[in-house]
Amino acid sequence: MNKTLSNRKFLLCAFGVLVLFFSFWSLWRGYRFYQAQGKKEVEESGERGYVKALCLTSSRGSEVIWVMKAGKAQLSGDKIRLWDIMITYFFEPGKPVIIKGLEGCIDRKREMGEIWGDVTVTHQGETLYVDRMSWETKKNILESSLPFIITGKYRIEGVGFVAKPSLGWVRVKKLKKAVFY
Repeated sequence: MNKTLSNRKFLLCAFGVLVLFFSFWSLWRGYRFYQAQGKKEVEESGERGYVKALCLTSSRGSEVIWVMKAGKAQLSGDKIRLWDIMITYFFEPGKPVIIKGLEGCIDRKREMGEIWGDVTVTHQGETLYVDRMSWETKKNILESSLPFIITGKYRIEGVGFVAKPSLGWVRVKKLKKAVFY
């Protein structure tokens, strides 16, 4: 009788070990399946590392210097990739400088930004049009080496400019045409 009881205990223990092993194996496979499905869904949606409706602000003390809004952004280390961008500078009360573009990026470490795709810079009824422009976020300097057009009270066409919106000046590198109305 001892031998039969001993065999039963052995079989029960062996069966228990198999059940535990199978349970852990099933849990592990389920975990790996859901982990793979989550990665697959993120990759299929194309939304890996994206943020919607990003808003960045630069200020000095309690004074806001500029506000940047983007419809979508991708954060990657010190770089931020942006879509549907609008930057508003507040240098003079009631006279904002508004910059818009389709895409851009900011390098937070170098404190530099770039904006491209139907870029417009609007200030007091004047609008500058350019395909691509960079800006130094600390010094608030806008720059481009590409052809541009300024419209409003006058029409200026040229290639390349440097602008400092806080001081209200634009330096044209190569003037092609200037018509004052």
